[in-house]
Amino acid sequence: MPRVRRPPNAFRPEPLGVDWRGTLSRVRKLPDWVVILAPAALITALVVLLGYLMVGGEEPAENAASRAGGGPVSSQPGVDLTDEPLPEDVTTSPAAEPSAAGQSPGTSMPKLTGPQITLRPKPKVKVIESTTITISSFNVLGHSHTEKGGHKARLAPGPTRMADAIRILDSHQVGVVGLQELQTPQMQVLARHANWSVYPGGGVDQRLTANSIAWRNAEYEAISTETTPIPYFAGEIRQMPVVLLEHKASGQRFYVANFHNPANAHGDASRWRAEALRRQIALANTLAENELPIFFTGDMNDREGYFCGLTTSTAMKAANGGSTGTGCQPPPKPMPVDWIFGSDEVTFTGYVADRSPAVARTTDHPVVVAQAVLPERREKVKP
Repeated sequence: MPRVRRPPNAFRPEPLGVDWRGTLSRVRKLPDWVVILAPAALITALVVLLGYLMVGGEEPAENAASRAGGGPVSSQPGVDLTDEPLPEDVTTSPAAEPSAAGQSPGTSMPKLTGPQITLRPKPKVKVIESTTITISSFNVLGHSHTEKGGHKARLAPGPTRMADAIRILDSHQVGVVGLQELQTPQMQVLARHANWSVYPGGGVDQRLTANSIAWRNAEYEAISTETTPIPYFAGEIRQMPVVLLEHKASGQRFYVANFHNPANAHGDASRWRAEALRRQIALANTLAENELPIFFTGDMNDREGYFCGLTTSTAMKAANGGSTGTGCQPPPKPMPVDWIFGSDEVTFTGYVADRSPAVARTTDHPVVVAQAVLPERREKVKP
């Protein structure tokens, strides 16, 4: 059979596999501009396809509006192809405008979620300024001791001596005082002075009146008053006062408790003094939970023993000095049995045990007076 000759330019089928050499040779024969633009065209096609996939194949807003009968939409921003004004009841809103991402009108962007932070306003704080007070412990010597037959009958009667006691308090500018042995005739004199308030004051029971706390009305106001049981002679319980006072000018609040622990006048009372001290230590620690300054005044009928017991078991310190904390170093002598103690935040700036002739005509005890600074405090204001 004669062999058929193909023309030189006739199509020849490619053998199986890829003839890379032939392909490259054909690419080299293409025009330069085709070789340069081919990669760019391929990348453009991929970008268009990717964008179509990301928008989910949505139709452009212009085509949708045209098909809906809205007429041609201008591609130029700000051009209105209609001459008719919008109806008065038609308003535009930001939700109807296309977003920057090219979304169609009315389509909301997905909301971004993340941790939510609640901003709370800072609590308001009330600043209570530092204040200095003058406080005293004063055993006024009960009226019965200077009556006929009393062991101090040489002194003036109780009412006369009480008037002198008030003048002594005025001379020291005392604002708060713990009074011991304040018997009914003496209490009646104090009650006539309208510038003083007293607790428990002039009740029928003289045993309750005997240990009272007095304060000047112009300077202080009682916020709360109560009593605490303390053993006295032969262990008899006496109710002794605890008052929460407020200094009117500054708003400073502080506790004052006043005591009279039993002496050995009717036999050895050391047992009952020890029990009184134990209760007073417990009271100091309980009041300290309120985070307000505390003062103890009183005739404790004890010196080193009471001082060491109180200061080593509480955060109290003596106005006349001495140690605080676990070690015990009493104040310098002469050391009276009349005391003023303050809690740790109190700063004592002055102290005197007045034994002047005027005091000696009034009582058989010195009048103990101290100046104390109450520190600045900050309190949250309740909404």
